[in-house]
Amino acid sequence: MPVLVTLLCGITASALATSAARNWEGARLRAETARRAAALVERVRRQAEVNLQLVEATAAFLGASDDVTRLDFRDFAKVALAKLDTVRAIAWAPIVRSSERGQMEQRAREDRLPGFTFLDAGPDGGSSRLPFARRTSRSTMWNRWKSPLLLEGAI
Repeated sequence: MPVLVTLLCGITASALATSAARNWEGARLRAETARRAAALVERVRRQAEVNLQLVEATAAFLGASDDVTRLDFRDFAKVALAKLDTVRAIAWAPIVRSSERGQMEQRAREDRLPGFTFLDAGPDGGSSRLPFARRTSRSTMWNRWKSPLLLEGAI
């Protein structure tokens, strides 16, 4: 009988120790997961805040002048892209009224874009280009800068 009591006490002690160790390890893993999640949330929050600052800086840049040129925007975009690793491209898509089309095409040609003209996507959705259709206004995307990493991948 003393052997049976000793055996039962040993089994009970082992079960209690195993349960305590399992609970301790579970608590440690939950705390580590919560710590990592909080750090990730903070990093995403900071990146979103920086990207929002870029949007605000872009609005301020464009609002500071009535005549921002393609080259002005390129210089602004280069600085922003060099500083922000979360931003891969910045595009300038001014609205061009039909009455301004010729002037904008001429400005683009003067800005070292020989032969620039506005085009519409073809019936296939984009791979073929058709002459610019007559509209009252047009949003263009003739000014886009990408990070050097994306440019290397595109070459």
